[in-house]
Amino acid sequence: MQRRRHRRRGVSLVEVMVVIAITITLMSIIGGGVLYTYRVARVDMTRLVLDQTAQDVIIHETRHRRPPEALAEVYPGQPLPEDAWGTPLGYERVASRWDLISLGEDGLEGGDGFDADLRYAEGRTP
Repeated sequence: MQRRRHRRRGVSLVEVMVVIAITITLMSIIGGGVLYTYRVARVDMTRLVLDQTAQDVIIHETRHRRPPEALAEVYPGQPLPEDAWGTPLGYERVASRWDLISLGEDGLEGGDGFDADLRYAEGRTP
């Protein structure tokens, strides 16, 4: 009678750990780039919202021959435009000049990088 040898099929714990380590390393490299791109896209989207809102303010100014006192005057009965982080845009008016402001990712005045304020100052976006 012949005995058959049964080969164990499967993977060892060391092999599983190596695969997990490689996967984590790749995810951290790729994930960092994706997160950076996502943050840049939010800044770009906020600039677009500032530009669109500025156009609405200019249209209001043209129709009423004066800049609005507040942003709510441009959007009566509607929610105010928000930046990409969900914060309503700020509106400052001094005499006949006006600015639109987004406080950036942190929602606080000032800051650097992604936390920097984004501003539309009557016809120019930095």
